Amino acid sequence: MLVAGAVALAAAAFVFAATSIVIALRTADRVDAMATSAGGDEEPGPGSAPTIEAPATPDGPATPEWSEPTTPPGGDPSVDPTAQPPLDAQTQYVVHYSQQTLTLRLSGNNRSMHADLDEPLADAPAAVADITLRGGYSNAPANLVLGQDVRGSQVAESGLTPHDCSEQIRIAPLGAEAQVPVRQGVVLCLWTSRAAAINSGIAQLVVKLEITGVSADGAVSLRMDAWKIPG
Repeated sequence: MLVAGAVALAAAAFVFAATSIVIALRTADRVDAMATSAGGDEEPGPGSAPTIEAPATPDGPATPEWSEPTTPPGGDPSVDPTAQPPLDAQTQYVVHYSQQTLTLRLSGNNRSMHADLDEPLADAPAAVADITLRGGYSNAPANLVLGQDVRGSQVAESGLTPHDCSEQIRIAPLGAEAQVPVRQGVVLCLWTSRAAAINSGIAQLVVKLEITGVSADGAVSLRMDAWKIPG
């Protein structure tokens, strides 16, 4: 009887212990499942990609900024700075020089001579030429030819103001390839090249030019007045 009672007691203890283990395992599984569904903080397992958070600024998360486009220095980029500005009766011209004379001469194999009206300078380099005296062929008279981007007009009289000259260039310009026959008394109104003036850092000029003499040896005498164009 004592032996049977001991065996029964041992069996009951074994069953109780086994039941306790099963309950504990199920409880642990439930806790794990609840933690997973709640998105708890777990250490990333092998092969899982770490989450990278965007850096924050003192005022909040960093976000792209947009600002209104600004106009670059120098004004509206769509405006050509070399375009001739409007000139009218209110334009204030400044005298650059007055009654200056130059003599251009053709001789021998020298069939042309350039002049720079900014200084003024005879026999100037071609790169800075505002006008060129060019010899004719087959007994044709010599011509004055305008330099690159120089605009001009042939006028009837020499007593013109700079405003008068600018108006004549505006309403009755010479063509880009025009050649003016050289003869005494010819009067030209000219605008020097605006692009060249800007590149050289000097003022653009309006020039009144008169041919005062043409000699048999090919010398051409010029008398000029020049005014600075504002702007």
